[in-house]
Formats: sequence, structure tokens, C-alpha cells
Amino acid sequence: MPQAVLALGIAAVTASGYVWYLAALANLRAGADRSFSRRSAAACVSGLSPAGIVSVLMLLAEAWWVPCVAAVAGGLLSAGLRIHASVQCRNEVREAARQWGS
Repeated sequence: MPQAVLALGIAAVTASGYVWYLAALANLRAGADRSFSRRSAAACVSGLSPAGIVSVLMLLAEAWWVPCVAAVAGGLLSAGLRIHASVQCRNEVREAARQWGS
């Protein structure tokens, strides 16, 4: 399969995920109205951004390792943000339970 066809497919999937950006951007722009964990979870939309970058790199780079490195780096970044949001959410739930229990 030529790289251009695969890049077009990745770009189409990335563009179709745009609807998820709208809800996440609403959470991010809400600021202090939303909890920190919810804003952190919304930052995980960065998981779709590397897919767009990979599709561009597939068109520009001749070697396969360049888009692969970008995909792995983006996946690690997204996973790290999601783990951070989960830990923060657990801390917020624990704090709320402590406050309501007092």
C-alpha cells in the first residue's frame, strides 16, 4: 500500500474525530467551572493530534521510522495525560468524600 493512500486514510479518520474536539474544548474553555481532572481528561484529545501529524509525515518523509516515532511519541503523551487525569480524579473523589464525611 503506498504511503499516500495510508496517509489519506489516517487524515480521514483524524478529521472524523473532530466532533470529539468540540466537547473537549468546551470542558477546557470552561476553566474553573469544571474540575481539574475533567479538564485534564479533555486534554487527552491530543491523542488525535499525532494522527494528523503522522499523516503529514507519511507524505513528506521517505523512511517509515519517522512517522512511527511520531505515532509512538503521541501515544505515550496521550497515555500519560490520561493516567494523570485518572489519578487527579481519584484524588478529587477522595477529597470530596473526606469533606462530606466530616
